[in-house]
Amino acid sequence: MNYRHFNIQICPLTPVHIGNGHSITSIGEYVSSKNSIRIINQEKLNKLLNSKGLYDDYLKHILSEQQNANIWNYFVEQGIENDIAYDNEYRFNAPDDHNPENNSLLELHIKTAGKKYLPGSTIKGTVRNSIFAYCISEDYKLKEKLENIINSANSLWKIKERINDIEKRLLDSLFKNIRPEDTGSIDEENTIVEVSGRQHLFGTNTEGLGTLKECIAENTEINTVLTIKHDEEKLPAQYLSFFSDDNTIGLFNAINNVTLKYIEFEISLLKESTDGIAKVLLEFLYNMQTEIKRLKNNECVLRMGKGKTYFFQTILPFLSHQSMDKVLNLMVKDDEKRRNFPQTRVLTGKNRFFGWIKITTKEKEAPAVSEITDNIVEKPDLTKTVLTAYIIDDHNVYLKYNGELYEKVQLINKYLNFEKNREIKVLLWQMTKKGRINQVKIID
Repeated sequence: MNYRHFNIQICPLTPVHIGNGHSITSIGEYVSSKNSIRIINQEKLNKLLNSKGLYDDYLKHILSEQQNANIWNYFVEQGIENDIAYDNEYRFNAPDDHNPENNSLLELHIKTAGKKYLPGSTIKGTVRNSIFAYCISEDYKLKEKLENIINSANSLWKIKERINDIEKRLLDSLFKNIRPEDTGSIDEENTIVEVSGRQHLFGTNTEGLGTLKECIAENTEINTVLTIKHDEEKLPAQYLSFFSDDNTIGLFNAINNVTLKYIEFEISLLKESTDGIAKVLLEFLYNMQTEIKRLKNNECVLRMGKGKTYFFQTILPFLSHQSMDKVLNLMVKDDEKRRNFPQTRVLTGKNRFFGWIKITTKEKEAPAVSEITDNIVEKPDLTKTVLTAYIIDDHNVYLKYNGELYEKVQLINKYLNFEKNREIKVLLWQMTKKGRINQVKIID
């Protein structure tokens, strides 16, 4: 059983929102303009209102005019707008027709210790869903088994229960565990607030209650570690290509194949719409298809967080039309709504998708020569002297010995789970007559 640790970088391609950091309202908790959202410091606001004798009047204002309680205008009328203190100010990517005086709920991104991050559990769920879909596309027996469950059942709940059980047993035995760590905290400068609304693409759009979402901005670089544990002796032969001892190529190729299938399916749905917004979304998806096909082996693209449509969260695009129709008939009773299901998409105020991300496996950077540990050894003792070395590949390391840099030294035992430039401990194993190092051995 092997554990592999990969340094990965997650980069949003469109705004990403992960709930639930809870929400705040524009009725006294934040103020907005066309290009910024400012979160009011409530403690300092209360002190200010009390010092001005305005506290009771302020409460009366927000309680009696909740439907249109313009807090900023109230501050201006009382002459205290320049005295308001704020906890944070975020960029606001508001559409041209957005009225900053409208009362809106601002849904906050999930936080730990007051800082935004991407939970490892969210990353894990996203990757697992993609891999289950890939297993179905590659294993006709698995696909047949799932379709038999769907076609023989008359309860949507029963179908979900049985398929979830199969998914759990398959992936638990396939991976044993996929464990992405929680990412590091995300700086406030990489935060953006987006208007979020549900757009109807197959009929008359109805006015709904839009919300604002605190998002991680696109092109933000977010680092974490992905650990994969698997048991080669128990790994089914058809899934061996998922894993390598030294890279994520098989895993990422599988994810990209699944994402391309989802995109292809979404394109087929959106092409049935005559709405202008659908054409904008189609252009994005066509471009995404091209970009994914150009990705390097250490890169993959998928969707995460709020805003995914129904099919991006299911395995239905990988099953037969008969099975898909069976599920939709159980789920959507109305024939008209089922015809172009789902008829709506959750988009930003500027009609963009939420939640597209790119994951890249990052090599550990080589230390500068001055930072390489110098192994000072007066009396070398073969098979006993311990040295600090750095991985090149599964057969070689580099190290510094008594001030001299050895750029390539042979390992006598293969380093199975290497990460390039990782610092490791080795035993001095073989030297020339002139005292130069020929071979070292990894300490077990």
